[in-house]
Amino acid sequence: MSRGKGGLYQRKDKNGKLKSQFYWCSYYRHGKQIRQPTGETDEKKAQKFLDRKLREVANEREGLRAFITPTQEKVTVNEILDDLMEHYKRGGKRGIPREVPPQMASYLKPLREFLGTWRAIQVGSRDIEEFKSKLKTERKANATVNRSLQLLGQAYNYAITSDPPKLSRAP
Repeated sequence: MSRGKGGLYQRKDKNGKLKSQFYWCSYYRHGKQIRQPTGETDEKKAQKFLDRKLREVANEREGLRAFITPTQEKVTVNEILDDLMEHYKRGGKRGIPREVPPQMASYLKPLREFLGTWRAIQVGSRDIEEFKSKLKTERKANATVNRSLQLLGQAYNYAITSDPPKLSRAP
């Protein structure tokens, strides 16, 4: 494996037997090693997966597009909404603890029902428009729709600005 090219391997147990037929890839980003399964049993397809990841890292280095880490790919909308609620309970930037008003939970309920189990990184503007349409067909007021979307925006913003960031971008 030459420097900067990453590598493919199959995981083995202590006795040297293969644990799985799937290939794993290994590459570096900002000096830290990232290992993740490719989900492929064919070496050529696994190599394409690794090449794509190396291109994503190179694009980030050149400032073209933010790299999405394997952990960021797994974050759900419910998780970032929960983080926002905890941040609110802790008092936000000022650190003055407070109770979550029942209205806030009420505005989050349709968001959790519609987008809750989705991966946060996969939510796009079309999905948000679909959410708006759904609330409008349920005859919800404009203020209700706007408050729900405002909380969603706050949740994404908090996920991006937290340390370490849970997400690299918002829809």
